[in-house]
Amino acid sequence: MTDLTLLIACPECKSDLLLNKDSYECSSCKNKEKSNFKIIHNVPVLMTGIETDYNQKFWDEGWQNRNEKSDFKFVNLPDKQYKKIIDDQIKQTLEFEKPLSFLNAKKTDIILNVGCGLSEASGFSAMKFENYIGLDFSFKAALGSLKNIRKYNENGITMQANAEKLPIKNNTIDVVYSSGVLHHTPNINQTLIEIKRVLKPNGQAVIGLYNSNSPKFLMAKLKNKINNLFKKETMQWYENTETSWQANNNLNPWSETFSYKQIQDLFKISGLTIITINKTNFQWGDSLPIIGKYINKIKFIPKSSHFLRKNFGSMWVIIAKK
Repeated sequence: MTDLTLLIACPECKSDLLLNKDSYECSSCKNKEKSNFKIIHNVPVLMTGIETDYNQKFWDEGWQNRNEKSDFKFVNLPDKQYKKIIDDQIKQTLEFEKPLSFLNAKKTDIILNVGCGLSEASGFSAMKFENYIGLDFSFKAALGSLKNIRKYNENGITMQANAEKLPIKNNTIDVVYSSGVLHHTPNINQTLIEIKRVLKPNGQAVIGLYNSNSPKFLMAKLKNKINNLFKKETMQWYENTETSWQANNNLNPWSETFSYKQIQDLFKISGLTIITINKTNFQWGDSLPIIGKYINKIKFIPKSSHFLRKNFGSMWVIIAKK
């Protein structure tokens, strides 16, 4: 196993960090106030650039709400029960061709998960990957991920950081995995450039991004246009999406969707070479309001699920290499 802490770098200048008792310090940065990074409950807080990034409150309070009151309460179950749920989630991931099913990596590869959430990190541990780094914009998610990894073993680390300024050394990562995250990043071009920077030569990236032409997002945008006709204040189409994370009257501050052509242009600009582009994540409930959840109960629907995901999925899964 690799000592993953040796791969951590200053998010600003990418230089080595000096480890103090409860913080990391960059000796190369001139601005000392912005180059001292606290370590809280074994999670390095390597945030920078957040002056212009207004996402943090939405995601941090959203993850706390999901952890305490909603669909992620299972993370607080005893270890044995928790592991059973994670094992079941992995089986569903493979069966329903979710983005993680496209990951092709060796167990010894160094994996960077950008946007690790609360339980995805332990999924990598359950799949026996030995060298895992989880990164999330939300401290709640990064801390929760670390606790969940430790239910399996001492492998892996997590940190709070901004995807637009990855605190990782150049050419050190075998696989970057990010599903359902980067379309919430205001400067996705910079993030993809950062992903290329940290990848080893011929390293791979598996990236899940929202599909503009999927029924889910076509319906969301149409619904928003209709609602705006009857409201004095115009809302962006994405503000009432990501409802699972809505807490304390927070609205989703940013989302973006992409066409096939936009995906190609994005990755060309970043310098990453696309290997394949797939679609996944089709759900009737997202595509047809009210009646969608009933359609899922029709017997023939599961048999058509592969066709529906492949042709109408709400998520692009792009596999690219450096």
